[in-house]
Amino acid sequence: MKSNNHPKTYVTGKKGMVASAHPLASKAGARVLEMGGNAIDAAIAVGSSLSVVEPYMSGLGGVGVCLVYVASEKRTRALNFSGRCPRDIDIDGIVQNELNEGPLSSLIPGVVSGWNELHKKYGSLQWESLFESSIDYAINGYELTPLGSHVISESRFKLENSTEATELILNNSTEIPKSGAIIKMPFLGNTLTEISKDSSVFYHGELAEKIVDGNNSYGGVFCIEDLHSYQSEWQTPVGICFKGYDIFTTPPNSSGFQILQTLKILEDTEFDVPVFENAENIHTFLKAIKLALQDRIKYSCDPEYHPVPIDWLLSNEYVNKLMKRIKSENIKTPLKSDRPKNEDKGMTTHFAVADQYGNVVSLTQTLGAFFGSGEVAGKTGVFLNNGCTWFSLNSSDCNYISPSKKVQFVLAPTQIFKDGKIHASVGTTGGYGILQTTPQIIYNLLSNGLDVQQSIDAPRFSTREDSTVILENGFSKQIKNSLYNKGYSIDNDFNDPMGLGAAHAIVLGSDGLFHGGADPRRDGIAIGIN
Repeated sequence: MKSNNHPKTYVTGKKGMVASAHPLASKAGARVLEMGGNAIDAAIAVGSSLSVVEPYMSGLGGVGVCLVYVASEKRTRALNFSGRCPRDIDIDGIVQNELNEGPLSSLIPGVVSGWNELHKKYGSLQWESLFESSIDYAINGYELTPLGSHVISESRFKLENSTEATELILNNSTEIPKSGAIIKMPFLGNTLTEISKDSSVFYHGELAEKIVDGNNSYGGVFCIEDLHSYQSEWQTPVGICFKGYDIFTTPPNSSGFQILQTLKILEDTEFDVPVFENAENIHTFLKAIKLALQDRIKYSCDPEYHPVPIDWLLSNEYVNKLMKRIKSENIKTPLKSDRPKNEDKGMTTHFAVADQYGNVVSLTQTLGAFFGSGEVAGKTGVFLNNGCTWFSLNSSDCNYISPSKKVQFVLAPTQIFKDGKIHASVGTTGGYGILQTTPQIIYNLLSNGLDVQQSIDAPRFSTREDSTVILENGFSKQIKNSLYNKGYSIDNDFNDPMGLGAAHAIVLGSDGLFHGGADPRRDGIAIGIN
């Protein structure tokens, strides 16, 4: 292995760390940690702030999952708040476009339930205090970043389909707000204020009725019982051993097992140089990704409806067979693709928080696509997600859409342990690309000798159907030519400003400090607490 002689670029902190996709959200989390709050408190402050300053990525009408390392219990727990399909959905005659965008595309939102359950179980500060920053940003305004202006411009036609969305984001104007513009969202601020005073109102109060009525007004099928009955769920993470580390992620209906299987296939593989510096290394990594991708397409679903053979998929017996295949044959990407169009973009947000008490939260939340379904629930300021896009309309698939069912989805934060002690929190965005880029970042960190920021900065690759490979900027012409000669089709048109997702990570260093890394592909920033 080539030694790492590059200068350290990560942020450090003695008493805690916050790494998120927006400076104001990281600042909100840091403020809570400095008040004496724990990582769970700070995560709620970060998540609610991102709902305001990144309204196109996640929000109160979204879904998510998280891992929580609870220091007092010496264990990691998974919390699933990924929503459910509405109980009154009529699947006869429904078409994919109706699941991709619009009122029928929304899962029952889970984010507020997730935040509430986190706080109820492990929070230390008063619930109301955790929303002070997000309410301030919504009511008094925040400065739009260049990336924010870009995303709003790209989403303009979706926003214009909803009167409430046009009012909320475009301020009833035909002009796209420019970088530096002050964005105020008083309706969202009012909703956040209501939630901060009583967390139950989103699912049981007048606000719940507004959410249902707002969805129904555009032709949706939400009913009040959907919200009354919704509850986030504690789960047991799934994990593997990899090169002396224990790596955990969220279980199905999350498809995180693809990350674990990819890494486990590469357990016995050693590269002379970092993966991204050599075409043969990339080729080997891609073969592992493709094999894991095939299993994810075949098996990933809601385990309440169909069992997912996780133990077998991650077993030594099965993975050893896959190891032999990557050494002896080329692996073609499945012709069957379940990747929606434009799913390489980072239409989600991920963040990590660690505190002085030893707790670590790794949380991913999303609206699905930019601004989710494109629909705002009345005058609430709440964009509803388009998570139903991840369902299959093929009745033979285990992920076939059904009323009240959880969808297989791609959000998959990870936590890494060494000798029984938490070592790192790693997660990213990027749709189905999450499951391909996360193992690259982890491999960079654990086996390529890179620090946390270098592991995030390193150029990424991703495969699609028909052996197409996406390469971020940073790969040499020689590598591109070598992959082409191996039979890959290179997507030379890929030029997204967010790249293949946006990762945020924290490492607990051997120096006793928290090392934070944030992704330059977004507005990410890590803040250390000293």
